[in-house]
Amino acid sequence: MSEEDRATGLIDERVEILSNEGVAPSIYHMALMAPQIASRVQPGQFIHLEIPRFEGHVLRRPFSVYQWDDERKTLEILYQAVGSGSGRLACARWGDVTRAIGPIGHGWSPQTGVRRAVLVCGGMGVAPLTMLAEQLVSSGAQVDCLLGATTAERLVGIQALEEIGAAVHICTDDGSAGHAGFCTELIGDYAPNADYMAVCGPGPMEAAAASAVETARPGWADDPAFRFEVSMERRMACGVGACLSCVVDTVEGKRRACVDGPVFEASEVVWR
Repeated sequence: MSEEDRATGLIDERVEILSNEGVAPSIYHMALMAPQIASRVQPGQFIHLEIPRFEGHVLRRPFSVYQWDDERKTLEILYQAVGSGSGRLACARWGDVTRAIGPIGHGWSPQTGVRRAVLVCGGMGVAPLTMLAEQLVSSGAQVDCLLGATTAERLVGIQALEEIGAAVHICTDDGSAGHAGFCTELIGDYAPNADYMAVCGPGPMEAAAASAVETARPGWADDPAFRFEVSMERRMACGVGACLSCVVDTVEGKRRACVDGPVFEASEVVWR
């Protein structure tokens, strides 16, 4: 570990793959033995993972931590195989060894005493929100998860959320399961009674969520009884704040999604 890593609290750790299974078309669930990172990770943070047997490509890939077990010292990630790196990762098997840097980033920070939370998960956005759901339910909050996907066969994470004790409301773009339409269309039904909201998904979906919240709760940014956070999805190269490839436009200027985020107050983001 470099001196910079020590200063920022990052760990560069040798990790072992325990399982890697397809759970939906092109979507995979991986478990990793990662004792040091697992002991420190918080909801909303991510790891920067080296792809096994992909020495020709030096860049690691960022993956939100989906679940973790501090006692077993394991981490779990959900990911979609969409490019050469994640495609190679889908071929990894039990016993493969690689390296991960983490835990990285500013995670979720719900206010103390949340009574009702609404988590809006667009596609793979369910990954960074599941640990948050568990934290909120454990604190006594009622948690409604608006879980969206393009079609029923691409819905993932439902069982984990239900086992935690969250209420899951399914939406599919094509109407093959649950509400026919986008998960942001249900925000107006839940935001008025919530005191905390968290959103993660593609950029246009998050912008639509911000617009829906403004319609449901005009002036919400000045309401001390309501907090709204978003986890910003960006392409990342270094993952540790050096390359500036993942900037987010905010009211305070450009900020780095990897270390200043990925979670931001929604009122800080400049939505375009």
